[in-house]
Amino acid sequence: MTTEELQKTWQESGRIGSPYNPQMNSRRETALEKLMREYKRFSWIALAMTFVSIGLYNLSWLEMPWKVVIPLLFISFFATSSTMDHWLANGIRSIDCSRMSVREVIDRSLFYRRRHHQFMMILIPYAAVVLGCFGWASRAEIYLLAGMGAGFLVGLAIGIRKYLDFMVNYRDIESD
Repeated sequence: MTTEELQKTWQESGRIGSPYNPQMNSRRETALEKLMREYKRFSWIALAMTFVSIGLYNLSWLEMPWKVVIPLLFISFFATSSTMDHWLANGIRSIDCSRMSVREVIDRSLFYRRRHHQFMMILIPYAAVVLGCFGWASRAEIYLLAGMGAGFLVGLAIGIRKYLDFMVNYRDIESD
């Protein structure tokens, strides 16, 4: 290999799509794209659960007024959650690294991370109230309460894992 060929190969290796740089050929998702995708996913799931919650009206063991109150509590919780996640997804999507300064990207990232935490401080107690009312309306049905406890533990484990994933992505944005 001549010096010119070596030099040309070296210059080509840094270009996207170069056969000498296979890592650059694969599509890698940025932390911003991951955050936006996750917020959108959570928003869609919560929106779907809003409609599923309507079916709670058909629970035969619920008595009035719980037959109306419980579905309304679940619908309002999931609609609120969906709206918050949708707002966060749009906010993250508005961050444009190619047009914004590094300081502005970091500032916006910190803003949306703060909002994420504020939304959690609203939704976690809200969920506790909704589930507490549902447990109260169940008339202390032991199997239902045991199922709610198991669901709480599984949901808590999943929630902590997803929270840590979100924070890793925010840290990646702020450190790059």
